[in-house]
Amino acid sequence: KREESQVYFNVGLAMTEDPKENILLQDEDKIFIRKTPDWGRERIVSITGEVNFPGRYVVRKGEKLSSLIERAGGFTDKEYLKAHVFKRESVRDLQQKNLNESIDRLEQQMLSQSAASIETAVTPEAAKQQEASAAMQKAIIAKMRAAKAQGRMVIRFDALDKFKGSVYDIEMEEGDSIHIPEQPNSVQVIGSVYNPTAFVFEPERTISGYINKAGGTTRYADNSDIFVLKVDGSTAARRQSGMLFMSSRLDPGDTIVVPEKTERIAWLREIKDITQILYQIAVTAGVLIVLF
Repeated sequence: KREESQVYFNVGLAMTEDPKENILLQDEDKIFIRKTPDWGRERIVSITGEVNFPGRYVVRKGEKLSSLIERAGGFTDKEYLKAHVFKRESVRDLQQKNLNESIDRLEQQMLSQSAASIETAVTPEAAKQQEASAAMQKAIIAKMRAAKAQGRMVIRFDALDKFKGSVYDIEMEEGDSIHIPEQPNSVQVIGSVYNPTAFVFEPERTISGYINKAGGTTRYADNSDIFVLKVDGSTAARRQSGMLFMSSRLDPGDTIVVPEKTERIAWLREIKDITQILYQIAVTAGVLIVLF
């Protein structure tokens, strides 16, 4: 742009010897570079683990997950697609918001019940018991708030030629991350069993068999609410699956969760949402909250 005559020239950015395009600049000329329509819409994502070229990639608006995998050179021969971990920031934010709201409601319910119980205590000993219960409730809430949502999404992977164009071949978002691990060789049993630990994966062993191997359930176990955190991030629950659940077989990397009974503590009997919130924490944060 030449100020004295307000003359504007539109030129391309490609290098050229054409004198009509390769204009000789003069003193005080100004160059303006306009934004392209898609400028600023590129996203940074990452892919790690069993792909040939792991790392951080720039993807364009509309680019699909299959494109990222192709650019990363595809999967290696050690991949275990079932155990992939796909995380998305927008999903994590939503999970955390829902979790926070649930814990807030639970805390209000606990505080109201605790205050009423202390006021109606008829003896000093009863008042002390109620105060001890209130302290325990605060500790439980603190444990819950310490668990943070992961933002994990369940993606059903397949060979790249089958996966491409499927419903799971989603558009990438800023901050997406995907990890493709090698196949683990273990199954975990956690919660109210006598020996919560990891065991070597045995293809023929059932849920019941792994629980027995962990010493069986304790007297405080809620056997009706046993569930499995699947290696792909999904869940399977005994309440949903019925009588055949305990005879189901597992995949390497699965985790069996045996929750505790909340009814055994008097003040917990009235807290109706606590089991669901504990389940929600286990699913969204991958953490089992042990109450006592």
